[in-house]
Amino acid sequence: MAKYLYDNFIIKLSEKFNRRLEEIETDFNFELGDEFEFAICDILQDLLPTKFGVTRGFVVNKDGVKAGDDIIIY
Repeated sequence: MAKYLYDNFIIKLSEKFNRRLEEIETDFNFELGDEFEFAICDILQDLLPTKFGVTRGFVVNKDGVKAGDDIIIY
């Protein structure tokens, strides 16, 4: 019974995610790198509720130390 929870929401979400990646790959023929991260940000923005934002950036801790170039959901 658990597999029917949320009317197969996870399966539908996965399929939507895969379709979007295929569309972007067809349009831009991207490789892993900046284009891929921009694509992931775009997909996440479409899938997440509107109260969330998605961007790329650096995470800085309280001591001012930067940690990589990351995808940030806020």
